[in-house]
Amino acid sequence: MAWGCPVMPTAPLNTECKEYRCRNPKTQRSAYCSEHGGGMTEVGKANSKLYNQQAWDKMRARQLSKQPLCARCQHEGKITAASTVDHVFPHRRDTAKFKVNLFQSLCTGCHTLKGQDERKGIYNHYTAHGITQYSDDDYVRLSGMMY
Repeated sequence: MAWGCPVMPTAPLNTECKEYRCRNPKTQRSAYCSEHGGGMTEVGKANSKLYNQQAWDKMRARQLSKQPLCARCQHEGKITAASTVDHVFPHRRDTAKFKVNLFQSLCTGCHTLKGQDERKGIYNHYTAHGITQYSDDDYVRLSGMMY
């Protein structure tokens, strides 16, 4: 047995497709290769058109500069850097809702959890004063005040 620094175990990189016996590299957005369903969906392509714009990059940078910490984590008493700018009201590829919305900074984990609530029709807005829950009907009422 050799003396010195112990070798620490490492986690597998998981760069291959999850399909049984497939050795193709997985795609960036999936655990599968493009041959096994890991390619970009039509919804993904439509979302990319909205997010891959200079105006969004500037708005995202402005939001993260203004609110660099995750709003949901702060509400729970934790300090976590935000990495995502969340549309409080899901835009569903509607250009108007994409541009005119309430925005909040969230970490990746909290953004994923918020997405689960959105599928139930609950849109959480985390503020210093607490959580406000909105529904689709609230967007029409509030959209005039968001300009």
